[in-house]
Amino acid sequence: MKKQLIFLFIFAMTFFIGNRVINAEDGRDRMYHDASEQMEEGRMMQSDGLLAPEQKRPKMEAQMRERREEIQKENETMRAEAKTKMDAMRDSLKLEKDTVKAKIKEMRITERENVLKKFDAAVTRVNMLKDKINSQIAKLEVKGVATTDAKNYVTTVEEKLTTVGKKITEANALLSVSIDTLTTDSKATLKALAKDIETSLKDAHTALNDAVKSLRDAMKAKMETERNAKLNAENKTEADKSSTTTENKQ
Repeated sequence: MKKQLIFLFIFAMTFFIGNRVINAEDGRDRMYHDASEQMEEGRMMQSDGLLAPEQKRPKMEAQMRERREEIQKENETMRAEAKTKMDAMRDSLKLEKDTVKAKIKEMRITERENVLKKFDAAVTRVNMLKDKINSQIAKLEVKGVATTDAKNYVTTVEEKLTTVGKKITEANALLSVSIDTLTTDSKATLKALAKDIETSLKDAHTALNDAVKSLRDAMKAKMETERNAKLNAENKTEADKSSTTTENKQ
């Protein structure tokens, strides 16, 4: 009974700081929760560390693919907005009373659209080549040809295309800001973007060529291995026959 009274007395004396107590408890709960998450993350990292490279690869590829898809969606949204602005600029020409100015502005818009179309066409060509190589990889993999190097090169291609997509989106946004002539800074920015796009596309082409070469080398290596295995089997057969003949003579 005394213990209960003491407890009630203490509770009454400390009731006015209840909020502080609750906050402190919440803080501790968060601390314990964070610590638990860190421990779990550490266990996951340790578990990943025990995996062989070929086991880690699918997970890494899935993460990279997911990130590329996110970037692609962001690019598509931004490009849709830029297109809306570009269409609005073209519609605004109907309000231009000066025929000469209207013609100049229309040519300006057309030139900008053509620049973006050229970029897109280049990306489309690279994507088509990439798809053909992926198809070839799938066929050769079934036949037991080593394709890891080729896959790595294709991953590089995809990374470069992601970079190109972002740069094209930035260029699209820049060109759709205004129908007026680009400022000096805007021209410099556009030039830098075009240079980055060109460089990334060249790198993508190089990676495509490397992927093709890798597949050819892998096919040659497999054929050589099979040829050697066949020769070894034939030699063994001849050796066995020779040994049997010798034993029969004895």
